[in-house]
Amino acid sequence: MAEYSAEEYTDMIIAYGVAGENAQAAARLYAERFPARERHPNGNVFLRCIRRLRETGTVLQTRRYAGARMDIRVDVEERILRMFEENPGSSVRRVAHALGLTRYVVHRTLRRNGLHPYHYQRVQQLLARDEEQRIYFCEGILIIFVKSIKFYKK
Repeated sequence: MAEYSAEEYTDMIIAYGVAGENAQAAARLYAERFPARERHPNGNVFLRCIRRLRETGTVLQTRRYAGARMDIRVDVEERILRMFEENPGSSVRRVAHALGLTRYVVHRTLRRNGLHPYHYQRVQQLLARDEEQRIYFCEGILIIFVKSIKFYKK
């Protein structure tokens, strides 16, 4: 299906703002305000339009946006990098949600700047009360090892 015109996308953004940034309410408002238009976008079209505007600075779809390669505005890239600088343990998903971007854009920005998202990994702590269980485990491994050696010697 053909994309919408710049005027239609502009009307969508205005409806989105009037509807309190609620995509479903904006779709209903748009249909009420423009009943003569051939097609009325649903909430997903509004969200894609807003995301595209934030990420690329334009409401119109471009070949670059539709394809695998997409240029990201410098200010958006700086905001992404600043969020990870402030909290290195942030997840790509959280940063993308906080900035209203896709995870792809956040991840691609990090890679382009030589950064890699990571998560702190909790490690189980060994406690004094675990000593007996560790001994049983080691004894079990030794028994298996000794049996395997005897098996191969036969």
